[in-house]
Amino acid sequence: MMRRKRTEDEEKLLKLLQGMKPQDGFTTWCEQMLHALNTSASNSSSSLDVATIVAYLKEVESPYAVLDFIRSYLGDTVEAKEFAKQFLERRAKQKANQQRQQQQVRLSAARNEGPCHHA
Repeated sequence: MMRRKRTEDEEKLLKLLQGMKPQDGFTTWCEQMLHALNTSASNSSSSLDVATIVAYLKEVESPYAVLDFIRSYLGDTVEAKEFAKQFLERRAKQKANQQRQQQQVRLSAARNEGPCHHA
């Protein structure tokens, strides 16, 4: 009984450490891919701080900077290049979706506050 309680507390702590916000699918995909690439990399002695790398990559605007960063941390492998390519494609889709959602919110707000029509 005591053992079960400890794991629940550990799960709560992990959720707190993850920034208390649910991860989006893009972030989850990035972390899974980086873990897989890190374990399959020949330099497996150096473990990557995956969460920090994902957070950094999401903030970098330049695709070239993203490619350079991935190459420097994961090596110049086919797998690393494929991850970089998919990362940039998925990030672009995510940004487009966020912009579309923001436009819809602005449009609906504009309709609600629109000018009154007089006859």
